[in-house]
Amino acid sequence: MNRYVIIGAGNAGLEAASTLLDKDVEARVDLFNAEADLPYYRPQLTKIIDDLSKLKPVKPKSFFSAPGLHFHPETDVKSVDTAEKRITAGGKIYPYDKLIFCCGADPALPPIQNPGKARLFSIRSFADVQKLHVAAKSRRTAAVIGGGPLGLETAESLTRLGLHVTVYEIFTRILGRQTDNEASRVLTEFLKSNGISFSVGSQFSITGAHHIAPHGELPRQTDVIVVSAGIAPRTRLASECGLEVAKGIVVNDRMQTSLPDIYAAGDCTEWNGSLCGMWLPAGEQGRTAAANAAGETAVYVPKAGKMMLNLFGRTILSIGTPEPKGDSGQAVSFVNKKNGSYLRLFTDGTRCTGLFFLGQPAEAAQTVTVFGKPTDGTASPLNGFE
Repeated sequence: MNRYVIIGAGNAGLEAASTLLDKDVEARVDLFNAEADLPYYRPQLTKIIDDLSKLKPVKPKSFFSAPGLHFHPETDVKSVDTAEKRITAGGKIYPYDKLIFCCGADPALPPIQNPGKARLFSIRSFADVQKLHVAAKSRRTAAVIGGGPLGLETAESLTRLGLHVTVYEIFTRILGRQTDNEASRVLTEFLKSNGISFSVGSQFSITGAHHIAPHGELPRQTDVIVVSAGIAPRTRLASECGLEVAKGIVVNDRMQTSLPDIYAAGDCTEWNGSLCGMWLPAGEQGRTAAANAAGETAVYVPKAGKMMLNLFGRTILSIGTPEPKGDSGQAVSFVNKKNGSYLRLFTDGTRCTGLFFLGQPAEAAQTVTVFGKPTDGTASPLNGFE
């Protein structure tokens, strides 16, 4: 019998467990989850602040009673002994032949000046959402710190609860990694038309319990402050047991760490100098780590960056790199004048290397097909766009 221990039951941990059970008929897989709930679709959390009943599990309950799988909910792993190849959790010792860290990340806090006694919330668990739901339900205003995908989803959810929301972004535009200035401007105007306010390109401070002030401006009162400013990988256990840790647990292309028989995947990792921080890549890393732990040879190859949101009845889609490539690259915008959908293409002079779309959900699938296709950047690749 081959003994595997997986620390963390997010998407990376679940995909690792599923892969091990498929590839090793003699596997005993101990899967540890710090939360009491069955693992759920974590990116959904920012979408359900106004309606907690929408939470859905990732795997059916039957998965956790599969032969060979031993699921340990509400159980923190306290220590890892790499010399004896065992972990301690819930007061018990569990030996392993191969160990996979999938312990996720905590919310990163931006350099907020003078936080004082501010009512601050962040979202990484269902319990976080429950607390925010209760606090926001009886309030009138909210500030969301961070203009990335999760911050914008949070803003929409709070708007549905009836709050007036202002998004604070220290960079010069929202969705800074998925847009250029022009695409971000169009998106900002769309969100403003749906009642969200913005403060971008400025540091800010929190004074007292419920005031936030952009640099050089008077404090603005806000009832709820939600931080959505990236992740801080959980690396304490890995560091304590001697793994190489930088921004995250350092792994190679096979998701191997610096110590034999130990792998890592998902938000806790640092691969090729970058953090993961995305649901689908975390799952792919989990499958890669498990395949190698089971004795195969698998290499993690990331796919082109893709982000899709649905806000206020419109789809926001970003694929690839939001800037022209090379000397011949171009950036050009197209609009469907019948329904207002917006498309911005980025090229290397011969093909589409990036795109941004804001528009009708029915057009999103067709838009995806444009990426990677030949284009001179002057003619619209979609019918109805000019």
